[in-house]
Amino acid sequence: MKYGLLAGALVLLATTACTPPTLYHWGDYEGSLYRLMKDPTSLDKYGLALNEQIVKAETLGNIPPGIYAEYGYFLMAAQKHNEAVPWFQKEKAKWPESTFLMDKMILTCQNPKAMPAKASAAAETKPVVAAAAGSVR
Repeated sequence: MKYGLLAGALVLLATTACTPPTLYHWGDYEGSLYRLMKDPTSLDKYGLALNEQIVKAETLGNIPPGIYAEYGYFLMAAQKHNEAVPWFQKEKAKWPESTFLMDKMILTCQNPKAMPAKASAAAETKPVVAAAAGSVR
């Protein structure tokens, strides 16, 4: 009887210790970002995966920080400045600490010609990695 109770407690402890609770739903964010880094020509696939990730996280109600901004930057890099603005606004509304950066991104989208030449070229060729998104699990 003692050993059965002890074995049951150990099994319960082992199964709960293996799955830590997650604060945010990251889905396949890391995998899609890794695939993009391996093949930079797959930017469109990355955008689709990012959008799917956002939809799933919104349904679960646990949006990761930086994900809206990442998608906005993806749209901005694709020269879809008007479509990017709402995503930066969503990031700003969800994460008020990002207000300063999101305001700068919105201004850049509203006046893309004011972007420095080097920054504009970088936006067209390199994706952004949301700093907070990669470090929080």
